[in-house]
Amino acid sequence: MGVQDINDLSVLEPQDFGEILTIIQARKLCKAIQNELNCPSSSFESGESFSSPIGASTSSESASPLPCSSASRESFSSTGSTDSELSNTDMPKSDWLRNYNIPYQKFPCSLQVHLHSNTRPMNSERREMVRILVDDIQSICRKPSSKDLSIIAMKIVERHEASFCDKSNGRVLGQGHISLYKQLLEKVNNNNRKRSQDQTSTSVKKGAGPFNNYGCIESFWKPSVNTETEKDDFSTKKEFMKKEFPKHINQQNLEMVEQLMQETYPNQRQMINEPLRMETIKEEYPYLFCKKYALIHFKCLTGVDLEKNYIIESKTMKQKILKYLRENMKSDSLKALFKELDSTTEVEGDLHLSQCVPLLLMSSFEESDFIQLFPETSDTAYIKSVIAGQKDKAPVICVVGKFYSSQLIHIFCEDTLLASLRSLDDAVMMAFSLYYILNLRYHSNASITLEFVQRILVGINPVKGTKSTKIKGKKINIHPKVLSLANKLNFDG
Repeated sequence: MGVQDINDLSVLEPQDFGEILTIIQARKLCKAIQNELNCPSSSFESGESFSSPIGASTSSESASPLPCSSASRESFSSTGSTDSELSNTDMPKSDWLRNYNIPYQKFPCSLQVHLHSNTRPMNSERREMVRILVDDIQSICRKPSSKDLSIIAMKIVERHEASFCDKSNGRVLGQGHISLYKQLLEKVNNNNRKRSQDQTSTSVKKGAGPFNNYGCIESFWKPSVNTETEKDDFSTKKEFMKKEFPKHINQQNLEMVEQLMQETYPNQRQMINEPLRMETIKEEYPYLFCKKYALIHFKCLTGVDLEKNYIIESKTMKQKILKYLRENMKSDSLKALFKELDSTTEVEGDLHLSQCVPLLLMSSFEESDFIQLFPETSDTAYIKSVIAGQKDKAPVICVVGKFYSSQLIHIFCEDTLLASLRSLDDAVMMAFSLYYILNLRYHSNASITLEFVQRILVGINPVKGTKSTKIKGKKINIHPKVLSLANKLNFDG
C-alpha cells in the first residue's frame, strides 16, 4: 500500500483497501484515522498491561473507541473489569503474565472494527487474531500454562463480551471464554508439536467434576432427614401412594398424590442417593416415573422448569437449529432423515419437525442409541430384550412406529420399563429428567446431543463438571462440538 509513516495515513481512501476490508469497514477506518490524526494527544503505542492498574479515565478514554487507533486500544483496556481487579483474582499467574501486554495494535484492522461496533468477527479474523496473539505470547514464554491462557482469554472476553463471549439465546455458556481459551490452547499445542517439544505443560490438568449432583442444587440433591418421626411419616405416605397407583386413573386421588410426592421428596432423594436398584425405586415411588411428578421432582432438584424451557422458551432456537442443519447437511444420514421428515410436513404439519430436533442433532453429531426406532409390531418384551443386550445402561427412548407420528413411546433403562408416553417431546423431557433424578451419566453414544439439549434448549449451564463421558485427550467440561454449533447459531442469528 506504500504507507511509510503516520502522515501517509491521512491520504488513504476507502478504495485503497481493496479486498482487505468491506467498503463500510474501510470508510469507518478512514474516518477513524482522520479523527485520530486531528487529535493532538493521539499516539500509536502499546496495548494493555496485566500489571498496571488503569487510572482515572482521560478525555480520549471517555470518547467512542476508534478502530486501529491508540484511543481504540485505550478503550479496549478500560472496559469490563480493570487490571487491578484481575491482579487480585485467586487464579495464580506466571511471572511473565503479570507484565504482559495484549498486542491489540497487532490485530487485524478489520477485527478491530468489529470490536468497535460490538459485533462478532468472522472466523477467519478470529483465527488470525489467535495466531498473532499466540506468536506474541510464545515470543515471551515458549510453553505458557493452560491457566495463563485461560486468564488471557477471560481478559479479552471481559473487555469484548459482544464479540467473543460464548452465548446461546442470550445465555452465557460456562464462563463465556472457553472457546477462545480452547483456540489459544490448541494453537500453542500445534506450535509446540511443530517444534517437536513436549506439550504436557499446556494440557488442562483439572478433570471434570462429579456427575451425580451435576446441575443440581446441593441442598435439594441431598436434603436432610432428621428424626425417626419423619421417616415413619414418609413410610405412611409412601404406602398410600403405592395403593393408589394401580387404580384406574379416574379413581386415583391425584391432588393428594401431588401433595404427598412433594412432602416425601427428601425420602425420594435419600433412596436414590443410597443407591438402590431401579426396580426398587420404581416399586417404592411409582409416581416418580410419571411425567408430571418427574418434572416436579426435576424442578425441585435443579430449579429449572423443564417443560417451560424445553417446549416454550426454546421454540425460536429450535427453528434456528432446523434452519442451520438443513443448510449445512453433510452426512447422508442427516439428508435422508430430512427427506423423510419433509415428506410428511403437509400431513403432519411443522410440529413433528420441532419434536425431531434431538433426533436431527443426534444425526448431525454422528451419534446414536438415545432415540431408537422399533417396528409397529414390537411389544415391550421384544424391546426389553433388545435394550438389555446393549452395552450402555442409561435411559433410552424407544419409538414404536414412525418417529414423527408414533403414539407409543417407551423409556427403558437397563431392562426396566420406566414410562410410556404419547409424544416425542414428552419422551425427551422425561428421559432427560431421569438422568438428573437418578444420578446417571449421559448415554455414551449420545452425550454430545444430550449436553447440547442441556445447555442450549434447557438452560442448565454449570461452570464445572459434566454428565458426558470423557472426551478423548481432553478434560474441558463443555464438549467442543457443543460450543462450535452454539457459536454458529449465535453468529448466524
